[in-house]
Amino acid sequence: MKKVSVIVPIYNVENYLEKCLASIVDQTYENLEVILVNDGSTDNSLEICNKYVEKNNWKLINKVNGGLSSARNAGLNQMTGDYVFFVDSDDWLERTIIENLVYNLENECADIAECGIYWIYENKSVQDCEKETQIMDKYETLQAYLLQTKKVHSAVWNKLYKKYIFDNLRFAEGRLHEDGFFMYQALYKIKKYVLCNFSGYYYRQNRKGSIMSVTVKPKNILDVTDMMEARNIFFNKNKEYDLQQMSESYFYRTTLTNYITSKLVIKDDLLTNRLENILKQNKSSILKNKYLRIKKIKFILYYYFYPIFKKIYLKSKEV
Repeated sequence: MKKVSVIVPIYNVENYLEKCLASIVDQTYENLEVILVNDGSTDNSLEICNKYVEKNNWKLINKVNGGLSSARNAGLNQMTGDYVFFVDSDDWLERTIIENLVYNLENECADIAECGIYWIYENKSVQDCEKETQIMDKYETLQAYLLQTKKVHSAVWNKLYKKYIFDNLRFAEGRLHEDGFFMYQALYKIKKYVLCNFSGYYYRQNRKGSIMSVTVKPKNILDVTDMMEARNIFFNKNKEYDLQQMSESYFYRTTLTNYITSKLVIKDDLLTNRLENILKQNKSSILKNKYLRIKKIKFILYYYFYPIFKKIYLKSKEV
């Protein structure tokens, strides 16, 4: 039985941590190396960690606060498993998730296996899952990821990875959207990917105090813009020009959306100007991009019929 390293980054989640850790204890897969990374918590999280570590013979890393990527990297630097699995400390797991992911990974001789998600809101939960298991090669996986044609998510925490994925690959520290910076590089390493037809990860949406509950700020948009530009350059350097076009199609659509958000909501002139310059500099590529398809209409309005674009998308007297 192969060993699975389960890495849990933890920061000030005392109200949620017990449920998360109990769901790891309850896993049906037995050969687990659980690594808790206390990222400088100032609440009761460390005390909760100590209780579970002592009772279950888990590993505990205590470190100065450095953010989610820093905590994940600290866990990766000490893991000894054959496979790697991440759990965010405010989420929890279905008890067979790791067993099922290991089965799918090994049965298909794959490099990464992903399961569906339960999105947990205050008053409801929504299941997000493929109806049938999908087996894909590297190109098919990246295509599904970049064009969003299948449920290949950027999130790192609903996936099981072979440990070699992390050879010379770590999470970008000091960045928001750290999963996005990581995922395209991880997917480029694989030979085979399994997208499973079951849901096993419970993801808490917009809890108070989480990164995702914070109102969108310029850094959110700047970091996602940097991530997508880096992704475009990555595929170009590797001479994957078709994948580059797919990546660029998503980049252009997101940039236009963020331009609207910056101009209408954030009202940050420097950010708006940067996004506007990206759209201007890439006008030719945008209009030629075959993967934009019908979404190109929005760009045509922006470039050639701006008063109409403004009336439709910038519905504010202040812009």
